Parts: sequence; structure tokens; C-alpha cells
Amino acid sequence: MLRRTLALVCLAPLSLWFGGCASYNDQVRDMASAYRVGNYTLALETFEKSDIKTSDRNRLLYYLEKGTIEDRLSSRKESRSLWMKADKLADDLFTTSISKSAASFIYNDSAAPYGGEDYEKVAIHTMLAHSFLSDGMLDEARVEAAKINSKLNEINGFYEDNKNKYKDDAYARYLSAMIWESNGEADSAIVDYRAALKIYEGDYSKIFDVSPPNDLVRALYRLYLQRNRKDEASRLAEAYKGLNLSDMKKDTASIAVIHEVGIINEKKQQSFLLPLGEVIRISFPVIRKQSVAVRQTGFRLNEGLFSPGELAQNFNSIAYESLEDRRLR
Repeated sequence: MLRRTLALVCLAPLSLWFGGCASYNDQVRDMASAYRVGNYTLALETFEKSDIKTSDRNRLLYYLEKGTIEDRLSSRKESRSLWMKADKLADDLFTTSISKSAASFIYNDSAAPYGGEDYEKVAIHTMLAHSFLSDGMLDEARVEAAKINSKLNEINGFYEDNKNKYKDDAYARYLSAMIWESNGEADSAIVDYRAALKIYEGDYSKIFDVSPPNDLVRALYRLYLQRNRKDEASRLAEAYKGLNLSDMKKDTASIAVIHEVGIINEKKQQSFLLPLGEVIRISFPVIRKQSVAVRQTGFRLNEGLFSPGELAQNFNSIAYESLEDRRLR
């Protein structure tokens, strides 16, 4: 029996990186337009002609944007090289900013080089994991998936107050579990499937509007059966009665398709005037909470029934909450 599954990631790679400043968005508008209609060659040509390429302040965004376009052009080695440079630069800039005053976190066009938002730094590893998967490099993809939560722990460890709500990434665990399972390492897969499910049932459902994907639950149940962990399988079936898990066979096969879909809302400035002897204007980055609507996605296998996708990650909600946490910190 072949069961068709689809893990859908609501992720807009290009738009994730927008937000260095208003002038930056103005410079890349033509590139973004070409990218969104799928003309990646024109997007790259336009981007390379912009001042971003030689801007020290926007060096991080240059690596991220160009890496994403190269990825869409199937130049994955080049894109991974650029994203890895971005990761190192973001780490260096973050270490530098931590040693400065809180004023260094104020959204200011004339401030130091753009170091990226916390969720952007984490998203680098999501994109790297997807890239390695595209080239069949499963071990490398799993390493990048593991780095997602390591990076979150590292970032949150620097904050004494109002830590980020985005502290555990369920999708990273889900992705890692699928890779473990594809490598035949069922017990390791069970560990990550269970961890992913716990996060989805907790913060992801309550804060980020992402419910546990049904196919994650089915995958965990299938592995419980394969490993003869009947009690755990029974408890899972009881918790998710609507999925009729007891009808599943332990030798059920699964196909997972990861689809990056939609666009994240553009980051903008919100200003406040503070009368501290003299009037001081302070600006912070904000993003609309409501995600941009996208059509239902899915796939057909052998002209069969349409299998709809399931939301596994919502970067727009993550971005919104991360920026709110930063503003109140």
C-alpha cells in the first residue's frame, strides 16, 4: 500500500530577507518583481546592477538575496556558499551588537551594518537543509536541521528579559525525523517525531497558528508499529481518533513533498516620539501578523485523487512574534 503525503512549508525565501531599511527595499523592488513571476535570470541581473553589491551595510542581505536567486536557478553549490557566508557574517555581527548598548537594536538607516533579525538567522539553516535535500545529501541536510534549534538556543541565551517566543522549531524536528526515517534509523526518527509533535501541540498551535500535521502523526504511529511499541501507538491513536490510525498498516509507505509557498509580509518601520528633555524619535521594525493568502497546494500521483498540502511552518507568524519580542525587550 502506498500512502501519499505532503508536508507543506509556508516559507517565502526571498521576502524573508527584505528589511534592512526602506531605501534597501526601494533598490531591490525591480529584482523582487522579476523574482515573484519566476524570471530568476532577470532578477539576478537586476540585483547585480544595484548598489547593494558594494554596500557594506547590506552585505548580509546581499549574500542572502543572491543565494536565494542562485538556488532558484539550480546553482545550489553557489547558493549554499553564499548562505554559509551569510551565516558566519550574521554570527560576527550579532556578537558585536551584544556588546553594545540597547540603542544598537533600534531600527535606524544610519546604524551599523544590518545583522539580520533572529528569525532570519535561523532561516538560513532551513534553506541550507532544503538545498542539501534537493541534491540528495541527507546527512548534510540533517546537520543543518539540527543547527536550527541550536541557533535558537544560542540566540535566546543572550537575552535576560522577554526571550523570544520562537524558542523551539517544530519543523526542524519534523524534517530531521523524516531524514532519520529515510535512512532506516527508526528509533532516532521516533525521538524527533515525538519532539516535533510536542512543539506543534504547544507553542506552534497557540502562538504561530500551525497545528500538528496529520502526516507527522501518521508517521510516528507507523514507526511505533514497526518497533512494536504497542502501548505508545495506542495512546497516540486515542489522542488523534479522527485520523483512524488503527486502520494503518506498519508497512505503509510514505512520500513527502516539501513545497515552499507564499510570501512573507514586508517589514516596515513604526516610529515613536519620546519627550526626554528633547524629542527623540525611535523606530522599530514591524510586520503585519496576517499572512498573505495563497491558493491550496498539493499534488496528484498517477492521475489519482488530489492530495492537499498541510502547513508545517509559517514564517510570517514567526517573524511577527519575533519582532514584537524585540520591540518589548
